[in-house]
Amino acid sequence: MKPLIPVRTTTIQTRIPRGTDVSVIDALDAYADLFSRLERVAIATRSKGQKVDKNAFLKQHGITGRQFNALSRSADGKIDSQLSNLENYIADCRAKIAKQTLKIEAKKLKLKKAGTPAYFASLHDQIRQHWRKLQIQASRKLGYERQLKAKQPSICMGSRRLFSQQYNLAENGLSDHAAWQNLWRRQRSSQFFVLGSKDENSGCQGCVIIPQGDGLYSLKIRLPDALQAVHGDYCYITDVAFSHDRRWLDEAIASNRLRKVAQAEYRQQAKNPDFVGPLDKESRYLESYGQAMSYRFVRDDKRGWRILVTTERASQALSSDRRLGAIGVDLNNHHLSVTEVDRKGNKVGCADLVFRTDEDITSAKTATALQMAAVKIVDQARASGKPVVIEDLDFQIKKQGLQKGRAGDAKLNKIVSALVYRKFRATLETRAFKEGVEVIVVNPAYTSFIGKLKYLNQTKNSVHQAAGLVIARRGMGLKDPLPRKSIVPVVRRLCTFVAPADARKD
Repeated sequence: MKPLIPVRTTTIQTRIPRGTDVSVIDALDAYADLFSRLERVAIATRSKGQKVDKNAFLKQHGITGRQFNALSRSADGKIDSQLSNLENYIADCRAKIAKQTLKIEAKKLKLKKAGTPAYFASLHDQIRQHWRKLQIQASRKLGYERQLKAKQPSICMGSRRLFSQQYNLAENGLSDHAAWQNLWRRQRSSQFFVLGSKDENSGCQGCVIIPQGDGLYSLKIRLPDALQAVHGDYCYITDVAFSHDRRWLDEAIASNRLRKVAQAEYRQQAKNPDFVGPLDKESRYLESYGQAMSYRFVRDDKRGWRILVTTERASQALSSDRRLGAIGVDLNNHHLSVTEVDRKGNKVGCADLVFRTDEDITSAKTATALQMAAVKIVDQARASGKPVVIEDLDFQIKKQGLQKGRAGDAKLNKIVSALVYRKFRATLETRAFKEGVEVIVVNPAYTSFIGKLKYLNQTKNSVHQAAGLVIARRGMGLKDPLPRKSIVPVVRRLCTFVAPADARKD
């Protein structure tokens, strides 16, 4: 029996149909406004170190227990996300402080050898500027550490960028402060979350999805008690179409229906006095049935409301086998080098997938191109029956090591930030999960260096494809120790070397 890949959550999204009744839009707007306001109340209460009294909160604001759990989950997610970001901010500040310290020490050495008063004054001013930047980073680091220690991060609901626009209204195309305030309030109340559970009707009692037929669905949203006087008990959205990954949605709906049938059978057995044999608890009896389905509604002012449905995909048997070989992927600043090896680790074929030809391309376009490349790689892996091997890269460390200001460093900063490695990896793993292809993550240490020394002659002098070969072999568990000596073939090109200094002239 082939091994099973782990269960993975998936999100399927669509938009509400055009021409949806205005009353439905008003109900969604009101739900989002109430949800966002109460979420901010929950975050503010916890930031003070206080615990939210659930029963009092329900009575005061007119919501159900499940709706409270949803906004509590959303608030916890924002707090945890910001706490995680604080650790990155602190590491970034430490790196910048170290850079400024090195610059100050270097300028102090030059200061001792300054020949003219003008040069001395210039160096002194540069040291002062470096010291000022160092103190700014030290102050920020101290603030981040205080927030992290108290577990009370600073969160701006609505984005700090939009908040700062109120001080430059004309530059941001705003007529007056009232226009900014309307935009600010609308941004802060642009979404709400409906939490699901596998033991609830259709996987979520707050939003029930019903198949209509012909690939269309209806949504029945349970509105908070505080809104029912104006908008009614429920909000109905009909003729909802999901263009992608609809089969995962149908599987979740079918699983919830089976749970309902199994629950009825269990309760019938429990009531039957003639039933012979041990009877498990209901929760244990039904644990293999049903899937939680959570919903997030997000308002996009350009195209209306989006619906995001999150559920779990059932495990499936892997279609790839490490014993057949592997496909190694080397991620570079403008292309992916893909190298396939056989069961012995020998090269079968290699190719480059270009995802960016212009350094000024936007991150969104780069991410889209990387997604298309990920689809090609997974399709190749599925056809060959081999797993995909990628490197476990950490671009955050690279970013901390870069310096801004000079042309080369600024370009390198742009390249690293535009790689969208996390997006590529998430897309690759998601696509591989759908097709039953295993993704192996390996240590990236010295892959390019080893490939250049050992396998450059097999990849037509492509260092990146040679690195992909090393990555594939490493994913198979094959070792590539560094050789003591190596002869690297040189192509017929003119090379210029810097002549060493002549010691006789010293």
